[in-house]
Amino acid sequence: QTTLAMSTDGQFVVSGSNDKTVKIWDAQTDILQRALEGPRDMVTAVAISTDGQFVVSESCGFKDNSVKIWDAQT
Repeated sequence: QTTLAMSTDGQFVVSGSNDKTVKIWDAQTDILQRALEGPRDMVTAVAISTDGQFVVSESCGFKDNSVKIWDAQT
């Protein structure tokens, strides 16, 4: 299972998946920009703030039930 969110300006896409990853992709080139570490279980939802500054991920499973907020720029 993969979940996706696109920035309001269409510049990047965030993905989250069963492999416990949150990744930021360049929407124009499909090149991976960043891989965010932290979730200990599958990522069930991702979102991007309207200004593109933050990425939010939700993990839900046996090991981890959490919401994380990431700075998308660093």
